[in-house]
Amino acid sequence: MKGSKGPKYNNLLFHFCLSFHHPESEKMASISANAIVLEPLTKDNYDNWSCLVRNYLEGHDLWGVVTSVSKMGVGSKEEVEAWNKVNAKVLHIIQLACGSENLAHIRGFHTAKEAWNYFSALYGSELKAETDIEQGT
Repeated sequence: MKGSKGPKYNNLLFHFCLSFHHPESEKMASISANAIVLEPLTKDNYDNWSCLVRNYLEGHDLWGVVTSVSKMGVGSKEEVEAWNKVNAKVLHIIQLACGSENLAHIRGFHTAKEAWNYFSALYGSELKAETDIEQGT
C-alpha cells in the first residue's frame, strides 16, 4: 500500500488513537506494550526505545518519578501511598515496554528509577560514546 509505513507503525498508530479516544485513557486502565514502543528493548534500539517510553511517560505526567530524587517513604501516609502508586504504574510501564528478556533483569527492582537507570547504564549511548572517546576513536 502506497504511503504505508508498515504493520508496526500502523499498530502503534491504531493503539495510540484508541487510547486517545478511549474514555478510560485518563486512568490508563489497560496499557498495551505496543502502544508505547514499536518493539521490545534490545542493545541496538535503546535510543529509540528510551525516547518513546520517556515521551509516553511525559505525556501522562509520570516522567518525574524516573528523574526525581526518590520520595519513597517521605511525607504523610497519604503522600507515601500516592507516590508508591505512581511509582508502581511507571515501573509497570517500563516492564511492559522492555520485553520478556529484559524483564528478567529488573524483576526485583522496586522503583521505576532503578529500572530506568539500569537500562540506561546497560544500553545507553552516552556510555558507549565515552568509551569511544577514551579509546581515541
